[in-house]
Amino acid sequence: YALDMILDVESEEVDGFTEEQQEVIETQAELLYGLIHARFIITARGLQLMYTKFLNKDFGRCHRVSCQGQAVLPIGQFDVARKA
Repeated sequence: YALDMILDVESEEVDGFTEEQQEVIETQAELLYGLIHARFIITARGLQLMYTKFLNKDFGRCHRVSCQGQAVLPIGQFDVARKA
């Protein structure tokens, strides 16, 4: 059900879940999405897309004067889900 949520697939059985079960499915969907994303990023296609986004400055520019508008990348400081 978590994958169906990620893919936005309608399922007739979703209405049968309790609110607690729905929360568990949503949490698992977030974790699964993160794992899929992390794996995709390290593929050749994923790296090429990130490189293009970097060149286009899609993630913004450094705000420090000495950086002279250098493009930035989003980073995660931890490999553990739900840790900021």
